[in-house]
Amino acid sequence: MQNRSWPRFAVVIALAGLLLPFSSSGQDKSGLLKYSLKATPGNMQVNRMPGTNPPRSYQETFSFVVTDTRRTDYKGSAPSCKTFDVEVAPVDAPDQPVWVWSKGQQFCQHVTPVSIPAGKSWQETAVWKFTTADLKDGKYRAVATFVPDNSKASVDFEITSVQ
Repeated sequence: MQNRSWPRFAVVIALAGLLLPFSSSGQDKSGLLKYSLKATPGNMQVNRMPGTNPPRSYQETFSFVVTDTRRTDYKGSAPSCKTFDVEVAPVDAPDQPVWVWSKGQQFCQHVTPVSIPAGKSWQETAVWKFTTADLKDGKYRAVATFVPDNSKASVDFEITSVQ
């Protein structure tokens, strides 16, 4: 008596081999997206001199860029309309953020597609406004997160007082 299940098994293995390369919908989640974060002005001096004026306000502008270096378009998604975030914390206390871009904001609660054409970039900007009363002199690190794949980029900067 012959085993008739062998040909079916071979067909299933052959089909699985054909379908396997397409199982990720053409997405290479392992890499080839490049992440960068820039802070402008970056290092800054603030004026803490006592006087009758209220604390002066300053700002850092963070430009977060994700570049698709592949030959195919990146097609990802975020679980809500929040596609990125930026957090600033002292370098020596990364778990104690002094500012989070998304804090206090409301985002739609539906899946949001994020596409980056091959060879192109996706960019977002976040502006942190603060006063001299908001933080101490020191070294800070901003960390931006690309929500679709949870990848991060960071930039360090220093805040010092005018002497």
